[in-house]
Amino acid sequence: MLASRREGEERSGAARMLELILSMPEEWERAVVEYENVDLPSRGAYSAPKSVVVVGMGGSAIAGDIVYDYLYDELSVPYAVFRDFSVPGWVRGDSLVVAVSYSGNTEETLRALKIARDRGAAIVLVTSDGLMMKLAEKHGLPVFGLPSGRPPRTAVAYMTAALLWTLDKSGVHEFPRASAAEAATALRDARREIMESDNLKNIAKALANKTLLIYSYRPYYSVGFRLKTQVNENAKSHAFWMPIPEANHNEIMGWEGGEKRDLAVVFVRGSEEPDYVSVRIEYWLTLLNSLGVPYFEIIARKRDRLSELLSLIFKADMLSYYLAIERGVDPLPVTTISGLKRFVEERTGFSKRFSELI
Repeated sequence: MLASRREGEERSGAARMLELILSMPEEWERAVVEYENVDLPSRGAYSAPKSVVVVGMGGSAIAGDIVYDYLYDELSVPYAVFRDFSVPGWVRGDSLVVAVSYSGNTEETLRALKIARDRGAAIVLVTSDGLMMKLAEKHGLPVFGLPSGRPPRTAVAYMTAALLWTLDKSGVHEFPRASAAEAATALRDARREIMESDNLKNIAKALANKTLLIYSYRPYYSVGFRLKTQVNENAKSHAFWMPIPEANHNEIMGWEGGEKRDLAVVFVRGSEEPDYVSVRIEYWLTLLNSLGVPYFEIIARKRDRLSELLSLIFKADMLSYYLAIERGVDPLPVTTISGLKRFVEERTGFSKRFSELI
C-alpha cells in the first residue's frame, strides 16, 4: 500500500514538472506583456547605470546568464552575474543590482543584496514572496513579481523577461519586442518537435546510467550550464559542464587516462557556430569515437539568437525530465537542498536576523 502511494506521488510530481516545462511558450508571452507595466524610478542608477549586476543562486540566477549570452556583444555597460554571499568592491551607487530569488529567502542573495544596498546601489527585485517581497513593500523598491507555488527553476521564462525589461527601463538596452515574439514561436515549434519525436527520449535512455559531461560555446554557454543543473535537480544525478574553448586547454586531457565506461558527452550547438569552433568540435567527435565514448547533440534550429537560446533551454529541460523518468526519480522535489537550507537556518538564524533588519 505504501509503495503504491509512493509511486502515485512520484507520478504526480513528474506530471507537474512536465506541465510546467511544457507551459514555457505561454509563460514567456505572458511575462513579456505583464512586465512591461513594471516601472523603475527615474533617479540615479535606475535610469543611467554604469554597471548592471545580477545576484542570485541556482534556478534563479540562470536567467542572468541567458541574458548575458543574448546581449554579451551588444551591451555598452559592464554586466555580470554573481552567485555568492557578496558583491565586488566596484559595486557602488552607480550600479544597478538586480536580485533574483524565487522564494525571496535565499540567504546568499539576501546577503549580497544588503551589501549592495548599503553601498547605495539601485536595487531591483525579482521574486515571488518572502523577505525580499517584504523589503520591497517596506522601502518601495521596484519588484517583478513571479508566479508562486512552483520550483524556482521552472520560472525561467518569467525571470528572463524581467531582466530584459529591467535593461530596457534603465536605458541599457531596448526590449527586443520582435525577437520576443519570434521566441514564442520558436518555443512552440520546439514543443511540437519534441512531442512528435522520440529523439530526446532515446537520448535519455542512452544516458540513464551515465555521468554527463556537457560542452557548449558562446552564445550557448548558459544552455550547457542549464542542462547540467537540470540534470542535477530533476534527474538527481551528477553532471558536469565546461565551456569551449576553455575545455580544449585542460579538460580534454582527461580523456587520456581513467575508465570511460560510465561517461557520456552532450554538445550544445546552434547556428552561431563559426568554422574555428566547428573544427574543434570535429576533433572532439573523432577523439570520442576512437575511445568508444557515446556522445549526443542538442541543436537549435536556425533563428535569431534569443529564439535559439530559449528553445535550447526548453530542449535541455525536457531532456532532464526524460532522464528523470528513465532513472525512476521524481523530478519535482529537491530534498537535499531543502535539508541544507534547514540545517543552515537552524545553525545561523539568518532569516530572523534579516527580518529584524528589514
